[in-house]
Amino acid sequence: FQGAVLLGEGRPFVSAAVFVAPEFLARLAAEGRDAAEALLPLVRSTLQAFSDYEKPHKLLVIPGSPADHPSIVTPTLKVKRDAVIAFLGPRLAAVYEPRAKPAAG
Repeated sequence: FQGAVLLGEGRPFVSAAVFVAPEFLARLAAEGRDAAEALLPLVRSTLQAFSDYEKPHKLLVIPGSPADHPSIVTPTLKVKRDAVIAFLGPRLAAVYEPRAKPAAG
């Protein structure tokens, strides 16, 4: 990881945006693995001191480091949470959309 931001204020669960080196993402893709699914257990294990409800349940992967995305960092390279939320836009909204239940049948 090259950085991460926990998200979920006012939401039913915590998610996280993680910055991952493009070459690592390419390696996962070559293995046929979904980056978010592959990295979620690692992210959760790094947060052992957190309660389960404080750990992310879903990941959003952002290729590169925060510095690669100048619109979401301050001049001192601190990640701006609101800017990350805006940057992720529909991708973040999709994480929290209720899934349609299968039709009874």
